[in-house]
Amino acid sequence: MEVKQAPTNERYFFVGDRPKHGGANFGAWKTGGGDGMAVTIELNGADGTKQTHEVARGGGTDPHSPLDPLGLTLDDGKTLLAGVQRHVVQARVAEYSELRRNCSHCRGLRPLKDTRTRRLSSLFGTVEVPAPRFKPCRCAVAARSTLCPASELMPDRCTPEYERALAKMGA
Repeated sequence: MEVKQAPTNERYFFVGDRPKHGGANFGAWKTGGGDGMAVTIELNGADGTKQTHEVARGGGTDPHSPLDPLGLTLDDGKTLLAGVQRHVVQARVAEYSELRRNCSHCRGLRPLKDTRTRRLSSLFGTVEVPAPRFKPCRCAVAARSTLCPASELMPDRCTPEYERALAKMGA
């Protein structure tokens, strides 16, 4: 685990090792002003780009009070995981769409046809993802059909864990 000191009175820590080629870091910091806890996710693209998103923010509970709950409640945990899922899925679809936009034959960019919204059902809720669709390349050597990379990544529009849970409930 890597610990990184933030400026002034803030504490910042990473959970897990930093990925070298793509992936995600999860971190949190507690502000010195008593504003509570904020949980962030840092997404590292395969091309070296970094994006930081705030996933959840906790209440400013009194650290000296024995009556305040310790740790996360079940609802807080679900909200936190749903936020992480949303950012990871959206980043993965965006990165994959950019990679697939290049023609496999001439390496030119396929023209954008339109952008639709795809929904992915998971145990943590439904994630809406912008899904670009690309027209065939102008070189006409590759396939002459519209390409939607998001449908390649999520053909069933649900995660395998979600399918298993549905199957167990139906059995």
